[in-house]
Amino acid sequence: EEPGDTMLDLVGMDYRAAKIALEKLELNLDIKFEEKADDEITEGYVISTIPVKGETLVEGGTVYITYSSGPDVKTTKVPDVIGCSLDTAISRLESRDLTYKVTEVEDNAEKGTVIFQSYSENEEVPVRTEVELQVSKGPAQPEEPDNPTTAPDTPDEPDNPTTDPDTPSNPDTPNGGDNEIVPPDIDHELNNPTSSANSGGQ
Repeated sequence: EEPGDTMLDLVGMDYRAAKIALEKLELNLDIKFEEKADDEITEGYVISTIPVKGETLVEGGTVYITYSSGPDVKTTKVPDVIGCSLDTAISRLESRDLTYKVTEVEDNAEKGTVIFQSYSENEEVPVRTEVELQVSKGPAQPEEPDNPTTAPDTPDEPDNPTTDPDTPSNPDTPNGGDNEIVPPDIDHELNNPTSSANSGGQ
């Protein structure tokens, strides 16, 4: 193996760009990559190399490049805050490095009490996860039932049927039957025979 160029300074470079830089040396290097979590080095950027900067590279040799996979994800457990006051709930969440979003809803629970949380107790989540909270703003407003009071006004409509009793006034027509009384005519007929009898006597 004959000596070649020296190893380049690739730390802090995007690992894809680092590969291209090594290939340009035309040493037919065997380039191997490895990922490693790092809180400081940006994801995809080179953390270290073997050989290190300045060491001699030989043709056909192997180069190891370690690059960042991003910060190591830290997790925390969600506390149980249901039934707590909003202030207490916020304090507990912040102590676990969690954020929160609050929505007020109508509920029979005391005003200001947490009635819902989007993650269950002791559930493990990444730090800075947002937990949605629903907080009671008291029972529904009782003002709405005022509308039904207008309904009783409708019974006033039955005033129309009161006109029906007027119809019985029609029975007055039977009174007109008094005109149909004919008995007086019969009296006249009775009188006639008497008159005829008198004529016959003559």
